[in-house]
Amino acid sequence: MKTAQDLVSKGVGAQMACESLGVSRGTFYRHRKPRAVRESATRTIPANRLSDQERSLILSTLHQEEYVDQCPREIVPKLADKGIYLGSIRTFYRVLSENEEVRERRLQARRNRSVIPSS
Repeated sequence: MKTAQDLVSKGVGAQMACESLGVSRGTFYRHRKPRAVRESATRTIPANRLSDQERSLILSTLHQEEYVDQCPREIVPKLADKGIYLGSIRTFYRVLSENEEVRERRLQARRNRSVIPSS
């Protein structure tokens, strides 16, 4: 890249210098002007973020015997029918994910491996 920059500074065209060195023009221009260093932005906490108490209420609702084997897509409408709104379906999934509980919620029978008979 330094060689291409030297050739251009001596009056050779950028296209000609890049072709002779086997470098693409885009790469030449990209190296000529380095990227500006950006500072990492600090994120503000959303005003509508759930409190810890609201999160624990959602989690306790998900653990109730009535809802223990259902997914949030089924639970939220049932709560809405009762006039209760704790959060959206996505919020329920977020709370489950934070507590590492996103998995199949239904109780399923475990099958024993049968031994293949040998003759």
